[in-house]
Amino acid sequence: LNDNQKTTIQQIVGSILYYALAIDSTMLVALGDIASNRSSPMQRTRQAVDWLLDYAASHPNATLRFEASDIILWAHSDA
Repeated sequence: LNDNQKTTIQQIVGSILYYALAIDSTMLVALGDIASNRSSPMQRTRQAVDWLLDYAASHPNATLRFEASDIILWAHSDA
């Protein structure tokens, strides 16, 4: 891949990493794979980026939901 394509991959990974950390953590494994090859990407890396973009486009309504639970946290110390 040429320098322009490398820069594009780095920009895409940076943008989707922000989204994945904030909302959709299901993308983090794929991003980790891509990021490990980001400094010297190959055609396989470009295919992984394309797959990730397709995944993001086909799952646009990701939500992060917090719900209350009945768990009670107890702590004991011998100090």
